[in-house]
Amino acid sequence: MIWINTDVVGLFAWLIQSAYTGKSFIELTNVAPCLALCILGDIQAFFHMKHSRTTRKLIQSLCYLQSMSAENEKDKDDITFLKAQIKIFHIAVKSLTVIIVLGIAQFGINPFVITALHYHRTGEVVLSQPFIVLYPFDQTDIRYYFFVYVHTMWSAVIAVLTLLAPCFVCYACSTFIIYQFHLLKKNIEQIIPYKNTVHLKDDEFREEFMEIIERHRRLIQCVDLMEIVYTESTLCNVVTSSILICLTGFNVMSSKLSDAVYNSQWYGAEASIVKDLMIVAARARKPCKLTALRYTDINFKTFTKILSTSWSYFALLSSVYNREKNQENN
Repeated sequence: MIWINTDVVGLFAWLIQSAYTGKSFIELTNVAPCLALCILGDIQAFFHMKHSRTTRKLIQSLCYLQSMSAENEKDKDDITFLKAQIKIFHIAVKSLTVIIVLGIAQFGINPFVITALHYHRTGEVVLSQPFIVLYPFDQTDIRYYFFVYVHTMWSAVIAVLTLLAPCFVCYACSTFIIYQFHLLKKNIEQIIPYKNTVHLKDDEFREEFMEIIERHRRLIQCVDLMEIVYTESTLCNVVTSSILICLTGFNVMSSKLSDAVYNSQWYGAEASIVKDLMIVAARARKPCKLTALRYTDINFKTFTKILSTSWSYFALLSSVYNREKNQENN
């Protein structure tokens, strides 16, 4: 992290120097995306290291749930559902990886393209760097140029990895939590056989029912562990961009468990069994979800609200800037 934070210091130094020398607001905002990316990467890395034990516990709990599912027979619909969720996960990861690689490659190529175009127009070689970072020496000096170039580019790679890696872990865990809720919903619906007259062996039913309760409890625990690991860093993502986290869909899946209880043949069971099923339904009415430090829930509605708010702030800044520019021209 020392490597990337030397460039963060350089970005702050350039920002302070530029503000002191009277550069325009537009010029100052040129470093905002890079600075925000680096700081967000630092925050993600810090909180992920802080909650490393909780993360391991989360993964162990999911592995245990998957092992429990492996012992039970699964039909083609379950396998198809799991493959579909994994496919969505792979598409999201690969798409974001390609976009990031292309973006970093563009930043890396830009200095050479700018230098070539400037040389074509003026016949003069003027070196430039992919990112605006202040160093205590002339970074366009050929003696230091390639060192600075490699340093800033590798800092960009580190920033992206520290930012995306925890998000990918979050989405991977969410994928399997979705699948576990799918299996749990199906098991609850089928816990009572579809017969006109239901005769259940109490011991056999209790054993199966207790297994369902245990799986539900562990699923709730998994979501709570994810909340602990990601609640602080997610707040930062909400401020910047939470599109990746919003891909998680277990909020909707968990709320369907109460419907699964209703869809089961509960009316053909004994009163004590119905009472137990109602307890499960009551708990399932409280959906499992991630939040941004309890400030807001993370879902698609939150993301659209972020886009709307961001556009409002952009329109406000744009109108203020255009008004000042018109006053200067007059």
